Amino acid sequence: MIVLGISGGIGHDCSACVVKNGKLLCAAEEERFSRIKRSSRKPPVNATVFCLEQAGIDINDVDVLAIGWNPDKFNIKWPVDYLEEYLSNPLLKREKPFKIVPVDHHIAHLIASYAYSGFEQATGIVIDGQGEDLATTIAYIDNREVKILEQKPISQSLGYFYQGVLRYLRLGRTEAGKLMGLASYGKKEYDLPITIDEKGYTTAVNDLDYNFVEESNDHVIGWWINWLTENIGKSAEGELDLERVKNRALSRVPFEKLNADLAATAQYYTEQAIMATMKRGIELTNCRNVVYGGGVALNCSANGKIAHSGIADKISVFSACGDSGTSIGAALYVDGTYKIKEKAYTAYLGPEYSDEEILAAVKSLKLNHSVEEDIEDVVSGYLADNKIIGWFQGKMEMGPRALGARSIIANPSNRDTLDFINREIKYREPWRPLSPSVLAEFADEYVYDAFESENMLFAFKAKDIMIKTMGAAVHIDGTTRVQTVPKNQGRYRTMIEKFYEKTGIPGVLNTSFNIDGEPIVCSPYDAIRTFYSSKLDYLILGNVVVKK
Repeated sequence: MIVLGISGGIGHDCSACVVKNGKLLCAAEEERFSRIKRSSRKPPVNATVFCLEQAGIDINDVDVLAIGWNPDKFNIKWPVDYLEEYLSNPLLKREKPFKIVPVDHHIAHLIASYAYSGFEQATGIVIDGQGEDLATTIAYIDNREVKILEQKPISQSLGYFYQGVLRYLRLGRTEAGKLMGLASYGKKEYDLPITIDEKGYTTAVNDLDYNFVEESNDHVIGWWINWLTENIGKSAEGELDLERVKNRALSRVPFEKLNADLAATAQYYTEQAIMATMKRGIELTNCRNVVYGGGVALNCSANGKIAHSGIADKISVFSACGDSGTSIGAALYVDGTYKIKEKAYTAYLGPEYSDEEILAAVKSLKLNHSVEEDIEDVVSGYLADNKIIGWFQGKMEMGPRALGARSIIANPSNRDTLDFINREIKYREPWRPLSPSVLAEFADEYVYDAFESENMLFAFKAKDIMIKTMGAAVHIDGTTRVQTVPKNQGRYRTMIEKFYEKTGIPGVLNTSFNIDGEPIVCSPYDAIRTFYSSKLDYLILGNVVVKK
């Protein structure tokens, strides 16, 4: 059976994938093609075209269209319009209409995380802004069968709580990473109306009989903004930074004690609520292997503390644990024959380009370049000389973390490199941390209580040797969001090995290959444009070095 899966009906992070006879062949996010970050309410037409072409499948041969949301549970028009807009696109024209199977949003999250985990039995946890009419789900999954145990309504949304604090502090609508990074600079100074007990957590937000989905969103986020304003006061005003030459207008939030302390307080309550939910789930299932999904699962600071708390034996989080991963979860759920007891897929599911294709593109633009036989050795030398590199290799990652396919990399030993990348390359706030990619066998030596972390979704406490040798990858609170790089990681792994041979440092600084406000680069042309729009020193495309 061939299943085409799509996401985005909840309103953001649109994606597509193809599953054939239980195997996930490819997946990609629409934002990477449209170049509009998160691609809100824009159907994943480009991502679908890519997936069908990559899989070598004619659209007429697709048996089922699985959608990662259930329109019957939306009391609103636009999710239906979204699907109609997708189906009516001429690029997706079929001889016969699709057989469409809707999958409840939280079920799609659960299956995406479960299939990735390799567990046979698992406690399933989903925490997000909302999925149809829900915000939190506890389930038990055994041999692909999902049993829902407890759920919380949208009024109890931790995702919308976090968004409320974001908006109150004028950090944007969806940039949760800004709040998470800022939290480490403050202390828990406020008591918020969130109760933690043996049954999980409860917020003081009242339920409403919503007529439309937007009303639930606006009500919960607005409730938190109003409560914070009434009980804490007006937040610090931001400044508008207008960069006319770059045609960019950015809001810069001042670094003040209230901002940092409230961020720390919000992070504290979020961590405690997640912890309580997982404890409750394990109590109900008696299963200590946890699969965790939903947008809140991208909070790596919380993930690290929970993983190191000992409440679970193992916690598995897929790289695309947010809504973009629900295309995969929906397709696998409909297929029902995917692997268990081993990971069904990795994060590397998107477009890739051969060295020949890359070289042709570079020559067509008449760029200053060279072709290297040992690109890994050349790049490791650049890094040892403290150059900052745009690194573009192999299949693009699925999810918001750069994992060595579309990355900006640098020498992690110089703390000034962090400040330079944030200020001059990424164009973002100075408190935002960067992360290390570390050879997996060295993780125990450099962080406490190390475990596999290939998706860079867990924070670890750094040991002294990491603070000394990879200081640019250690946050102000002494934690580091490590990506462990296994031995089957191709050029990226080999390049880090050669860097280790030259410097004695078994890791590199790694951040996503994009500038602030844009998606991660997808194609060689995206990478070239970003390279010339920033102060990167070199661009590495396959085995081609592009120089300014």
